[in-house]
Amino acid sequence: MAELGALLGGILAELARARQIADQLTRELVAEYEKDPVLASMSVPRVTMSEVNLTLRFTVDEVEAVPPAEPAPTMVREEWQPRLGEKLLAVLGREVDLDPDERKTLAALVAKTSGANIPPAVLKQAVQGKVGPAVDAVVKPVLASWNRLPVGLRKKLGNKGAFTRAVSRVVEQDLTQYLKRQRSKAFVEAALASRVKVAVQRNELPPEPSQQQEIQLTLSESDLEIVLENPPAGGD
Repeated sequence: MAELGALLGGILAELARARQIADQLTRELVAEYEKDPVLASMSVPRVTMSEVNLTLRFTVDEVEAVPPAEPAPTMVREEWQPRLGEKLLAVLGREVDLDPDERKTLAALVAKTSGANIPPAVLKQAVQGKVGPAVDAVVKPVLASWNRLPVGLRKKLGNKGAFTRAVSRVVEQDLTQYLKRQRSKAFVEAALASRVKVAVQRNELPPEPSQQQEIQLTLSESDLEIVLENPPAGGD
């Protein structure tokens, strides 16, 4: 049986080929018109398709679906965690007016999140939707150094409780968004890897219309354009 993607791709390819044939015919007619004194004063006809409407009826013969893969727990540690310190500094730095030395001290503090140990079981829980333990794991080394911060910086950041809530909020939001993006990416990859096999020959379609599937395609002239970013030298 044919695959639906291959079938639709073949239709698009044939439409593009039809346009190519029409343009070649026009090119040949130009020479003929130039030879004839009467035709030479007339415009050369050119076949164009401003819009093409197609109705494709088929039955689904088989679906080879690839299940979306969950993000690997190690990706949290290898991809998300190393960049966390920079994101924390960017958010917290906007909320508090810091001088260069204070900003440098805060950067060193939040950088501790990148080296925090997140147990494998906690990483697995985060991937499954329970991000709280992972958030606590990366925030813990930051809070452990709180009392060693300069007094002036601590005052600007608020008390330890307020700072804890601010850091935890940023970490939780960022981890949640990261996992959401990874799941979306896995879903797209699964969709691209899946295949739908269809029967399209008339004698293989069920006589009952309700048992048939249908796709309607509308293609404009611009859908058949091919743009060359680097055309050959001397070409149009």
